[in-house]
Amino acid sequence: MRPTVRPAVRPGVRRHVRRGRTTKLTIAALLVGATGGVMAWHGNEATGATSTVAPWEAPTIADTNYAIPSGALFVANSGNDANQGTQAAPLATIAKAISKSHSGTTIVLRGGTYRESLGSVSIAVTLQAYPHEQPWIKGSLVATGFTASGSAWAKQWTSSICDSCYPTGVLDPLYPNAGLPEQVFVNGVPLAQVTSRGAVTHGSFFLDRRANQLWIGSNPNGATVEVTVYDKAIQFNSNASGAAIKGIGIAQYAAHYNSDVPAMVVAGAPNLVIDRSTFVWSASRGVSLYGANDRLTNNTFIDNGMNGVHSYQTSNLFFQHNRVAYNNFERWSILPSVQGSVAAAKMTLAAGGMYADNIFEDNQSNGLWFDTSSSNNTVVNNTFVRNAGHGLDIEVSANTIAAGNVIVANGRDGLKISGSNNVEAWNNTIFGNGWAQLGVYEDPRTNPPAAIRALGVTWDTSNVHIMNNIIVAGPYSSRPVLNSFDLTSPRHATTQSMITSQDHNIWGRTTATGLKYLATVQATLTTNARYNDLPGMQAATHRELASKSVDNMPLSSVFVDLNAGNVRLTTSCPQPSPAQLPSKVAAAMGVGTSPGTIGALKAPIG
Repeated sequence: MRPTVRPAVRPGVRRHVRRGRTTKLTIAALLVGATGGVMAWHGNEATGATSTVAPWEAPTIADTNYAIPSGALFVANSGNDANQGTQAAPLATIAKAISKSHSGTTIVLRGGTYRESLGSVSIAVTLQAYPHEQPWIKGSLVATGFTASGSAWAKQWTSSICDSCYPTGVLDPLYPNAGLPEQVFVNGVPLAQVTSRGAVTHGSFFLDRRANQLWIGSNPNGATVEVTVYDKAIQFNSNASGAAIKGIGIAQYAAHYNSDVPAMVVAGAPNLVIDRSTFVWSASRGVSLYGANDRLTNNTFIDNGMNGVHSYQTSNLFFQHNRVAYNNFERWSILPSVQGSVAAAKMTLAAGGMYADNIFEDNQSNGLWFDTSSSNNTVVNNTFVRNAGHGLDIEVSANTIAAGNVIVANGRDGLKISGSNNVEAWNNTIFGNGWAQLGVYEDPRTNPPAAIRALGVTWDTSNVHIMNNIIVAGPYSSRPVLNSFDLTSPRHATTQSMITSQDHNIWGRTTATGLKYLATVQATLTTNARYNDLPGMQAATHRELASKSVDNMPLSSVFVDLNAGNVRLTTSCPQPSPAQLPSKVAAAMGVGTSPGTIGALKAPIG
């Protein structure tokens, strides 16, 4: 289970933990400490009396009822590859169906499990579920014929999976085997990978490559043992424009960190559609995107070893109504580094994307992370909750709308803006995060290449607007509610130069005596300033003049009903009148320019 303190882990042990699905502690209990054990994130650590959320859940696929076009090919576990692929005479494998397809063909999968690696596809083929059935494509084979030996069981097993396809700098020293992509499941439960025969106990496995033996510590008799053998499910090449995956589960592939096999599904095609599908138990990433105009809607990305979703140099991605949870299961390092790319969803050089109505929850990493010259992205009406890193991270990027989001109980900063210009942060509800609720920083990286500047990306934090937000530290927040400074040397930016406008916000700390400063800012190029409370910040900066303080108010007096996910303000809470929304922000949020209230208007707590 996700521990309340980081456990001591023996070197050479990759930690998986068995569990069934458990009930989450409510946000109210998490932050207020009403009863029982309370967990609060501090960086990548959780502290408290009991675990509240375990790190994986049993995967499911959404129910679907897609229309079946004329001429579709059918695949079923009961089929035969010598058949024609009709509904009455289905094929047995997806690979055979693809070989019989042309651009525009729909392949309908009947419910069941297909253990295949489909290779590279260069036609616009659609893989979709038969109505109300759940097909799984898996990268594992069922292993039988184990022989008992002492307290473990063994069988001959040869693996060609790459065990060294990652740079060492991306590993957390406490989880040194995160990069090993072998996986074993017994009745759907993942086993922990250890690196010696002597370390095998119940719930673990060891692959002895020299002797070509697989050892497991859980009794295989009468159980289904699945062992990962394929590294990726499918790769859509650039000629596969318009391909689709609809209503499919994809699981148990040995993708790795390096770019040759970065994910179970590698999408280099433009206009790709992925809808109502589940991506689970990749050894690294669920899906990697490299195209333009892709649409990912209503999907689930859970329990993946590293990222749920990853993109590089994409444009106009539409990402809506997705759930991204329990990723970075293998605990890759989330410390800042040149090679750092671990997040529930990591977007690099991403341009023109729309990210709306998604839930990013319980990931052992940042929630959504824009990095390295991403631009013109819109992030609205999402929920970021209980992620171990930052909730929403906008780093060395530009022209970003972050509006209407609920960002709560994440381990580091709630909303982090660093080295980024032209950021519109409106009507967000940010509270109870482990570090700062709002971090606005000047990044040490400066002077981007001319091609990056041509995109409007400066790598300098400027023209940030902080308006109509609810920004409140919880009892376990460890840094000022607003934390802002310049990391360049010599310094060249103040908080006032980074933030162009800030007003009509609620600021507060549930325990102002416990968290001494409301804000720490870069006052001049050589000095920092600390403000004890909102009146102090107003007097020093001549900003936030229409804002209100809720210092020392319990969250139950600020929000209507945290247990039900209702984060609207109570009638007793001091409420500043909201500022008019810029038309582009209102349009992105799907509301009028007169919001009526401050804070998130749509997104619930996850």
